[in-house]
Amino acid sequence: MKTTRPKPLPKGRRSTNDRRPAESTQKGRYRKQFQIKRQADAGGSDLAGQKLNIANALVLTGDDVSRAYKTLLKGYCDAEIFPGGLETINAWVRNKTEPKIEKVLDELDTDSVCVILNAICFRGLWAFPFD
Repeated sequence: MKTTRPKPLPKGRRSTNDRRPAESTQKGRYRKQFQIKRQADAGGSDLAGQKLNIANALVLTGDDVSRAYKTLLKGYCDAEIFPGGLETINAWVRNKTEPKIEKVLDELDTDSVCVILNAICFRGLWAFPFD
């Protein structure tokens, strides 16, 4: 009877049942890809000042959400979790987009429990520029 060795696990996974991304967070994966791109192109001076910021948040606008959900967002998305309202949400977006986006919401539904936010701020040269 021939025995076969199991395939090695992707870096960062503990078992075949571990469904987490190989990188610890989505943000970490994007940052790593951007860093690789910058290193590959490091010979050119046209890369000075390039930047990639990725931010995620769960803003609790009403009741709380489950601990499991908050743990999931923190673990997979590196999300900030905090209470707040309309002004807090718009200030977070303004801050994370340096302030390219001044306001994302004009009002909140009175039945709102939470708002999930994602912001990406990229400053750099595109491989294929567009208008």
